[in-house]
Amino acid sequence: MTPKQLQKIRKGLKYNQTDFAKLLGFSREKLSLLERGVSKIDYATELVINDVVNSVNNPQKKRNSKAKVSNTKFDGDQQVGYSGANPFLNQDQMSMAMMVNASTASVSLDLICEILSVVSARPLEEIKGRASSMLKERGAKLQVVLDSLF
Repeated sequence: MTPKQLQKIRKGLKYNQTDFAKLLGFSREKLSLLERGVSKIDYATELVINDVVNSVNNPQKKRNSKAKVSNTKFDGDQQVGYSGANPFLNQDQMSMAMMVNASTASVSLDLICEILSVVSARPLEEIKGRASSMLKERGAKLQVVLDSLF
């Protein structure tokens, strides 16, 4: 989903940024950053957006806590259609994307640790140890959220 498509969806539903952001569970500022292309609309964000769009278009249905992607296509200003099918990634592709993302995050973390070690004049292993502890702590919190959702 592009920033322009997100903005067209919001305007097509006749929401201002504040009200649409509330529906999405975002701040108005975050929605503005997404619509302007300053922040990337990642897969998880697109899931939330499409789940909300589906619930607005089908008010008799409750929002799905395991959001499904709607297949929204745009032709100029016209919205072409919806489908509950996931048009993006199958399970194998999603697993591969997650591994690539984890690998990229790991490399980024190593680089940040090296920079902090030089800037703070602290041993690299001390910095990496602290980063590892923080990662484990946040990972445990994330697992609690994932367990409650799935």
